[in-house]
Parts: sequence; C-alpha cells; structure tokens
Amino acid sequence: MLEIEVRPMRPEERRAAAGVAARGMRDNPIHVATFGDDPDRRVATLERLFGALFAVLPTPPRVAVRAGHVVGVCGASPPGRCALPAPALARIAAALARSGVGPLARALRWLEAWGARDPRTPHWHVGPVAVEGGLQGLGIGSRLLADLTATLDAQEVFAWLETDKAENVVFYRRAGFEVAEEAEVLGVRCWFMARRPAATPGPRGGGGTAPARELT
Repeated sequence: MLEIEVRPMRPEERRAAAGVAARGMRDNPIHVATFGDDPDRRVATLERLFGALFAVLPTPPRVAVRAGHVVGVCGASPPGRCALPAPALARIAAALARSGVGPLARALRWLEAWGARDPRTPHWHVGPVAVEGGLQGLGIGSRLLADLTATLDAQEVFAWLETDKAENVVFYRRAGFEVAEEAEVLGVRCWFMARRPAATPGPRGGGGTAPARELT
C-alpha cells in the first residue's frame, strides 16, 4: 500500500492540486465535449478552472500527499455553501474565458445543467475527486473519499456529486453513494449520485430513496 497523508490543502499547494485534477480528469467525456479534442489544451484549461475553483471553495479540498508531492485531490463544499457567490463565479468565468467564447459557452451550459439538479435538502457537494494519472487504481481516491465520508457520517448529512464516467459510478457506490438521476449534458451521459445517512429522507425531500432517473 502506498504511504500517503490525507489532509486539507495548503495555500501553496493550490497550483499542484489543480494540476493533479487537470491531468487526472483530462479525458473525462464532459471535458472533451466542453473543451475540445486537444488533450494539452484541455489540461491547460482545466488547470485554470481548478486553480480558480480551489481558490474560492468555502473549505480547502482534501489532498493526498506522497513524499511531499500532491498526488490526489477531493473537493467538497459544506451545506448551504455549494452555490458560490457572484465574485467567485466571476473568477471562474474569467479563467475559462481565456479558452475562447465557444468553450466558455459550453462550460456555462454544462455547469448550469449540473447545478439545476442540486438537491434542495442541505448537503455536502462533493467534487472534483481526482488522482494523478500514473497513480490511479492504487487506492488513493478511496483513501480521500473515506476521509470525507467519515466527516459526512459524523455530521449525519446528505452528500451529492456528479460524474460522467460509468466506472466512477461503481467507485462512488463503494463509498455509499447511489444514483439519483441520469441525464444527457452536451451529448454526454452523466450520473447524479446521493449519499444519505440511514433512516433519513431522500435528497429531494421525498421518501427514503432517491429518484431513479439516470444522468448522462
């Protein structure tokens, strides 16, 4: 097992964490649909996006550190704070605008579609979760998620996330998330997943299970 430390990101690690997220999520279908086919341009754009995001998240993302280097990152916003204020959104939009009008417009459509499905129930909003490309599959992401879910269980609150990869659905299910909806966004199948404490209502205030609609 790899020896890693999981802890909150330090300010001086923001650029490294953004790079890990950009490289680890470079080929996600929603990022290809949004930012185009050139993998190097996607990495550059995602580094700006995640760098801006990590600067404005209400709580620092968790990072996995190995031998002094950030190798994984897990962002999460606490209940009531996943909707970023206007100045924070403007900072993110400015980072995306450097990629051109087309990618910016597609990014806004993507983020609006995902945001429209946020549950009304107070919840932690999870993401991004990413591991350095060459180290994926070694348990780093599971360690990060386990650290987060310990907080969720202690607080007995819902959690919500989005993913655009079928294999990630399996990964998140192992951590207690279940598919609440599916939808197609920019032609990409997306899954919206909820994690709830035992014996509490579903994330949209209905019964004990989340809605069965699937996402793209």
